[in-house]
Amino acid sequence: MKVDELIATSGAVAIAALFVALRLIKAKARPQ
Repeated sequence: MKVDELIATSGAVAIAALFVALRLIKAKARPQ
């Protein structure tokens, strides 16, 4: 596996994790 492929993969995973975290924060901020 090339280094640039590893960086691109880890970057995509980080972006996906960020979106999930933002959704969780918005869900917690919204009173049920």
